[in-house]
Amino acid sequence: MLFDRLWKIQTGLLLKVLKKHLGTPEHLALADIGCMDGRAECELAGHFGRLAASDLLESNLRKARERRLAGVDWILQPPPGDPVRLVFSDDEFDAVTAFSLFHHYESPARVQTLEEFSRIVRPGGMAVIFEANPYCPAVIPWFAAQSLLEGERVRAITLKTLRAEAERAGWRCEAAYVLRLPLPLEMAALDVKYLPEFIGAGGPKYALVLRNRKIGVVR
Repeated sequence: MLFDRLWKIQTGLLLKVLKKHLGTPEHLALADIGCMDGRAECELAGHFGRLAASDLLESNLRKARERRLAGVDWILQPPPGDPVRLVFSDDEFDAVTAFSLFHHYESPARVQTLEEFSRIVRPGGMAVIFEANPYCPAVIPWFAAQSLLEGERVRAITLKTLRAEAERAGWRCEAAYVLRLPLPLEMAALDVKYLPEFIGAGGPKYALVLRNRKIGVVR
């Protein structure tokens, strides 16, 4: 199915990027924030030294646990307050990821969440964030359907906007990708300041690869 292939592309890109920047995933601790029903963990389980997956909804985690995946810590995240606070400790992870999380939040909450990502990830660690590409025509009806189903306004966030918010929260953008079926197409690496706002109509999702600029001992 199309969505299964998209999940495999996203998780495959995540594994490739983390191996490139941090080394063998088997020695890394990864947090997936907003894991939903654990679909990504079907592809990620067994690849990491530690894999923690959190979500706001117990109903989502119940479905995730029914998958009976070995080596995944399923964690209930309390509803976001002001400020946003994740349940994890400082520098607990080597990397963090999120699949379609940030379109649920307005800009101030997105920045706070990215700051929390920085807090729980060690200095020099990574974040790989996937979001729907608002320039893809197929995404427009998806946003409308999600708004109806979830009873909230789903926000279209451009790569440029999310990158700027990540930089405000203490991250440096290392690379950006637009995901096309069947393969991801790399748009820019290392220096993305010249990346155009329009990243192509064909890609349903994009990915930001971020480095934590937090001061501390880089492992």
